[in-house]
Amino acid sequence: MSTNYGIQPFVEHYSCVATALCRAGRLSEAKEFVSNMPIKPSAKIWGVLLHGASEAGDVELAKFVCDRLFVIEPENTGNYMIMANLYAQAGRWKEADEVRDRMNDIGLKKISGRSWIDDSRVTM
Repeated sequence: MSTNYGIQPFVEHYSCVATALCRAGRLSEAKEFVSNMPIKPSAKIWGVLLHGASEAGDVELAKFVCDRLFVIEPENTGNYMIMANLYAQAGRWKEADEVRDRMNDIGLKKISGRSWIDDSRVTM
């Protein structure tokens, strides 16, 4: 990119390529791309791979990614929940419980989702 176009790629460029590969179902290529980037992958880029693995139900790729994300951002409950849910969907209940236990051990709690509807008279 820098040779042909004189543009130094930023993390966002790498993220876009990883996203495109995941959306095309080319998860192994996305993993290889991220693992071989000339810059250190950020939590955002690992998150792209985690999302791709989650969409495809690829538990092994998700575990590979979460092993890195749990170090980079150990307080992000979303990563733990995605991994636990993938294990549960695969019928791997022991591993799902282990992820949830790990969350409890470090004091993390699942944050419940909320939705707001405003009809300009009453907020529900």
